[in-house]
Amino acid sequence: MTNQPKFNPEYIDSEETQKDFTAREILKMFLTELITLKNMADDTALVLGSDLYQSHFGYYQNVKLLSNQNVNGAKAIYDDLAAQFPKNVRRKAKPNA
Repeated sequence: MTNQPKFNPEYIDSEETQKDFTAREILKMFLTELITLKNMADDTALVLGSDLYQSHFGYYQNVKLLSNQNVNGAKAIYDDLAAQFPKNVRRKAKPNA
């Protein structure tokens, strides 16, 4: 468009088009940085989620142990938490047909 302006239709404003192009290039730089920040935030959220799961699972395991030892009040807590930490159920392998 800028190399051969004589071919531009009258309804296209070349100056506005150039401004749009410049604005888009600036925005692309910000978007790249924002995507990087978003990815870093996603990674941090994943690590935090893992840490939280491990902490809560450790609490659950301790309550389970205390419940097995008949510590007063532990069974009610264990029963409540048991739904959040289902036992590993191994799936049977499908026989090859």
